[in-house]
Amino acid sequence: MLFKITFVSANVIAVGDSSATLVIGKPFPKHIFRNLLNYHEKSLSTNSFIGKWTILDFWGTFCVPCVAGIPKLEALHKSFSASLQIFLVGVDGEPKIKNFVNRMNKQGHEINLPIIIDDGFSNQLQINSVPQEVWIDDKGIVQAISDYEYITESNIRIFLKNEYLDIPDITETSIPRDSNKPFLINGNGGNGETLAYHSVLTKYVRGLYGSHTFPDKGRGTKINVFNSPIRALYMVACGDSNGQYPYSRILLEMKDTTRARFNHIGNFEVWKLENEYCYELIVPESKKDSLLSYFRADLDRYFGLKVKKEFRTEPCWILHEIDISKLKTKGGKKDYKFDVTGIGVANQPMSELWDLLWYFHQKEILIDETTFKGNVDIDLNCNMLDMNDLNIGLRKYGIEFRAENRQVEMLILSDY
Repeated sequence: MLFKITFVSANVIAVGDSSATLVIGKPFPKHIFRNLLNYHEKSLSTNSFIGKWTILDFWGTFCVPCVAGIPKLEALHKSFSASLQIFLVGVDGEPKIKNFVNRMNKQGHEINLPIIIDDGFSNQLQINSVPQEVWIDDKGIVQAISDYEYITESNIRIFLKNEYLDIPDITETSIPRDSNKPFLINGNGGNGETLAYHSVLTKYVRGLYGSHTFPDKGRGTKINVFNSPIRALYMVACGDSNGQYPYSRILLEMKDTTRARFNHIGNFEVWKLENEYCYELIVPESKKDSLLSYFRADLDRYFGLKVKKEFRTEPCWILHEIDISKLKTKGGKKDYKFDVTGIGVANQPMSELWDLLWYFHQKEILIDETTFKGNVDIDLNCNMLDMNDLNIGLRKYGIEFRAENRQVEMLILSDY
């Protein structure tokens, strides 16, 4: 999963300098980084990449896949330390990165890789999603620009031998898309201004980020999903006024589940061309209550799956209250912050806390059985991905998750 960057560093360098363009087969642009962590020098010139093999991992503290991948990068750096250097390039500013690193270290998850705190250079390089990897050879030439998944031991060995890296360029087919205009309308018989109804489904489109929108309370005149598998399409289409259908409560009872999700077997680049889709639906104002049902009908017609909702007994994490009074806000300024090392909620509704807990555990079934409805204060300093560590923090505020089997509604996708 890629996270699109929608902010810039506090110390932004003007965008548009063509000398800072990333091009495979060309030298990596010249720059001097002056804000580093875990590095033996106070500054780092890109000229120093010459004579060494280098991978720059662009990441953000807000990006769960980025953080989850750091231990793998640490291990690979250790294995290839004689020939390879790996730098973590943090894109979301000095205060957040330093605070994140300090919290990780205190929690026993020490980061040893050198960290470059981006000074706005990533904007010049047009790094607009994370995680993103830039591979630079010992002559300072960019050899690949890739997704994180291509950082593997076998690819690194090929890289260090100066052999051809068969890695798709994440930037080569990036195409612009105006979210205010109908998808695929490009002046063919008009510009779409008179469009009354529009429904389109395509296979994977190179250059578009995997993403989706969901209308407020499930009602609206437009909905779209880009470069997503069948499971994600139904996750959106089967939502309701509370939001999209939970990913963790979709069961695939199919002869071949790879139709609906990638099972990490085989080549992902080949799989996505046949199994990811783009969809957009635009309806008139008078049909806004039917938006999701129309979406669902389109999917049913094309994919021919049997789709139903039924109750099943499933393992769940239930949020229980021990002493809910400990959560009650003391008032004051409203605040909201999060990363993998913890969350902070001040004078916010209980629903905001729940949304953060769900964000870090989307693959698990979470059920809230607390009764508190007011605003809360909570400041957790823990590994949000580790339920045991999370519970230690939550208990200080009078709540905890417990593993229990429960009857819950599930969305069943079947082809038999």
